[in-house]
Amino acid sequence: MFTRERTRTVDRTKIVDSRLVFLTIVYVLFAVVILAKAASDHDGIVRGKIMRASEPASNVVVSLEDESGLQFASVFTDQNGIFVVTDVKPGQYKILIGGREQSSTTKINAGSGLTEVPPIELSGKPELPKASFTLAQPPLPAGSITTEEARSFVRKQMAATEQGNLQAVIEGYAPQVDYYGYGIRDRAHILTDQKNYFNRYPQRSFEVELGGINVIRSDAANLNRDGEANSVQVSFSFRYRVSAPGKPDKTGTASDLWFLQKIDNRIQITACKEIVRRD
Repeated sequence: MFTRERTRTVDRTKIVDSRLVFLTIVYVLFAVVILAKAASDHDGIVRGKIMRASEPASNVVVSLEDESGLQFASVFTDQNGIFVVTDVKPGQYKILIGGREQSSTTKINAGSGLTEVPPIELSGKPELPKASFTLAQPPLPAGSITTEEARSFVRKQMAATEQGNLQAVIEGYAPQVDYYGYGIRDRAHILTDQKNYFNRYPQRSFEVELGGINVIRSDAANLNRDGEANSVQVSFSFRYRVSAPGKPDKTGTASDLWFLQKIDNRIQITACKEIVRRD
C-alpha cells in the first residue's frame, strides 16, 4: 500500500509540473506576441532626403499626414537634407513639406521597421505673387496673429533670451506648454529650466539664419485646441554661441518650431520643438 500510494503521488506531481511548464510556455508566448504587436504599432521609422536644384535642402519642415488628414510629427531636415520621423504607426501617409500649403504628392506605405523614402526634389524657390488686386488676401478673422506679429514675437523672445530677461521670456509662454519634448509643463517648470540655462551659460548670442522666420498658416496650424482660428506655426533656424566660465564656447545651429496662440490678446507659445546640431 505504501509503495502504490507513493507511486501515485509521484505521478500526480509529474502531472502538476507538466501543467505548470505548459502554462508558463503559453504565458511567455502570449507576452512575446503582445510586445511584438505593440512594437509593430509604434516603432516604425521614416527616413528620406529633400533636394532643391539637385542640392541637399537643409532646415526644411517635413511632416506626415495620415489617411484621415491628420498632420503630425513635424521635423527639420539636417545640413544634408535628411529627415527622420520616429514612432510611426504602420499605414499610408502623405509627406508634407513646409506645411499643407506646400505639400508634395509623395505617398508612402510605412511599415513597422525602417521605411526609406526616395529623394524628393523641390521645384525651387516659390514665386512671389505679382501686384494685383485679384491676388489680395481676405482679411484675417478678429484675434488672428498676423505674419509680422508672429515674426516680431520671435525676435523679441530671442532677444530676451539672449539678454537674460527672465520675466520677458516667461511671459512669452502660455500657462501650459508642450515643452521641448518634455510633455505638458507649466510656467513654474519653464521658469526653473530657463533659470538653470541662464546660470549654466551666462553669455549667449543668437543670430537667425538667412531664410528668416517662416510663418505657416494653414488649416492645421491655424486651429488651437479650442478650435479657434488664432494660432500659427513659426519655423526658423539660428546660429548660437554660449559661454560658461572656464570652459570653451559651444557653437552650432538650432532649428525651432513654435506654435503661437493669442491668449487674452497676447501672443504666447503653446508648444515648441527644437533640433540642435553642434559644430
